[in-house]
Amino acid sequence: MKKVFLIIIILNVLLRLNAQSIDGLTFSTGQDGPSPFISFRNNTVTLGYPKNITINGIRYLDLEYIENARYSSRIINGIYNITILTDQTVELYLLFNEEFGIFSIRSPIRYDSDILLRITDELIPHLPRGGGEPYIISPYNVQINTSSFLIENGRNYSGNNLRKLFETLAWSEGKDDAGIGEYIELDFSETYIRSVDTIIMSNGFFYPNNHNLYYQNNRLKRIRIEDMDGNYIQEFEVQDTPNLQLFRLNGFYSRIKITILEVYYGTEFNDTCINYLNGVKYMFIRP
Repeated sequence: MKKVFLIIIILNVLLRLNAQSIDGLTFSTGQDGPSPFISFRNNTVTLGYPKNITINGIRYLDLEYIENARYSSRIINGIYNITILTDQTVELYLLFNEEFGIFSIRSPIRYDSDILLRITDELIPHLPRGGGEPYIISPYNVQINTSSFLIENGRNYSGNNLRKLFETLAWSEGKDDAGIGEYIELDFSETYIRSVDTIIMSNGFFYPNNHNLYYQNNRLKRIRIEDMDGNYIQEFEVQDTPNLQLFRLNGFYSRIKITILEVYYGTEFNDTCINYLNGVKYMFIRP
């Protein structure tokens, strides 16, 4: 038991040491027009979203524009928990890698879904972008089917949990073993973007109310991603971290199947979990 706790402590220290600094980063979709964004500059944060607008059928609530506010942060298993220090304190979670970030406002306003953005060098993402620069779009209504899922103590760990990173439970396969061979199917054909060329994943189980669940449960170690129409298949190694990971496909595909081939075993439970799973399509603004 002492050995297990020591391993967990060492892993948490490594995640803290490897955590990338957020100062100097700006996240946005990169699109012209209304777009959410969050920017960290000189130990202050600017957060904005157009008021009372509807995007892709989703109406967003009022959010006061926050400019150059002080903030504090702590790192939980590699994920930033940020408190913005304004008259009305705003708490959010931020998870990112070298290209993408997801942030979710926990209080005082909770959105219907987490906001997936791209890292950009622009100080003000709303400025018109030059020709040929990429931006990303991600579907909200992807169809998710899983070979199994866990129901335990009245809690449902179904594939629908993969749609949101911070506001739901994780997906867990429902087999008695580690779930080798279990799979998730993502169907983008009925979404407004039709197909994707990149899969985005947060491995394991991150739950704000219990940070130990990540190491207590199994995580993905190796997966197979294939096009369900038989045009593409490839295996990928998965890092043992909840931080965002990208899996580039060799083209655009509408129906994707992801199969568990190998796992990192948890210290307490033999359930294999995934926090978040989605796809994106790179688009380009023409000159």
